[in-house]
Amino acid sequence: MGNQPLTIAVATDQSYYESGSTITGRVYLSVKDPKGIDAKSLNLLIEGEERTKIHRTSGTGENRRNHYHRSNCAILKLDTPLANFGNGYIKPGQYEFPFISTLPSNIPPTMRENDFESHCEVRYSIGAHLVQPGGAGGLFSSITK
Repeated sequence: MGNQPLTIAVATDQSYYESGSTITGRVYLSVKDPKGIDAKSLNLLIEGEERTKIHRTSGTGENRRNHYHRSNCAILKLDTPLANFGNGYIKPGQYEFPFISTLPSNIPPTMRENDFESHCEVRYSIGAHLVQPGGAGGLFSSITK
């Protein structure tokens, strides 16, 4: 981390949130490059994903076969600007951006189940990223909850 031109960290005020609740916290941005960093905005990104892997077998003896069925499904994506940098540039320094975001009330809770080779989970993450000129994403920080 010591030689990176910048770092982004996200801290939430609570470690656990439920559907429909309000997430509060801060994004910390440290620009270490003496020339600064090109960026249009700093965005907060909240994502949810459902992941499933089902293992089944068919046949017996030498004809026994393993079958795997996998599915990944995005169930939430909130990408919200926290700060816009009108000049497309961030000067060197330490920055702190408070945030507040409300989760939809209809999202499923976090869960995880393992049964030998089968697996399913619903998980959420919160992070922050810089949007660079031209729309490219920049450095990213994420916390999985």
